[in-house]
Amino acid sequence: PSLSRYSKLQLRYLGHRIELGEKRHGPDYYSILNPFIRTNYQENYISDGVNLFQNKLLLYYKKSRIKEGLYAEQASPIETKKNLFNISLYPGVGLPTFNFGFLSSHRSNGINKINIISDSVFVITDGIMSGTVITDTLDSRVDLLSKQFNISMTNQFHLWGDQIVSVNLLRINQEDLIAKSRIQSTGYFPRNAISESYGISLKTVYNNYWESSLYFNSSRYEFGEKE
Repeated sequence: PSLSRYSKLQLRYLGHRIELGEKRHGPDYYSILNPFIRTNYQENYISDGVNLFQNKLLLYYKKSRIKEGLYAEQASPIETKKNLFNISLYPGVGLPTFNFGFLSSHRSNGINKINIISDSVFVITDGIMSGTVITDTLDSRVDLLSKQFNISMTNQFHLWGDQIVSVNLLRINQEDLIAKSRIQSTGYFPRNAISESYGISLKTVYNNYWESSLYFNSSRYEFGEKE
């Protein structure tokens, strides 16, 4: 349970960089140098990257399967399936560079039912025994679908000094698929979420001793449903 294992196989063929890998950290694994490593965790993945047009266009794709809960004692391990696609464009000197990224993720523990727990309570009042049945609902379902899209652009030019301008756009949409299920528990709160972020920065280098930076960011976050 304290084992940390990482293995990968790299293949280079016709300009492609194919990689197959596995990461595994036992539930009792601990690293003094990096105490934030995820434990009780396993990831299997395959990725491919290719450079086109003399490294001016870079394409990258990665498909991974993550499991949280490695042993049989884990009643409902959570499995996450991810697909990542990224495009990077470097047209040349004096032209802006672009980066486009898309990530889709489906996180689920495979539970599609609600557990109803019942307990009998007996009360004696004035020598008379009366019994009641108390029920409680245990809803441990996890079924989340997330999509992330980001765009970034960087450009360098000369105007009253060397200027570097960067623009970043990020949008994340999380959908709770349980909210669409016909089986619902009383008072269930959907975990739908939307996050948006827009930023622009300008760095000016006047000489070897003086430079300035200007940055603006606008973000918005919503969680749940208005109803």
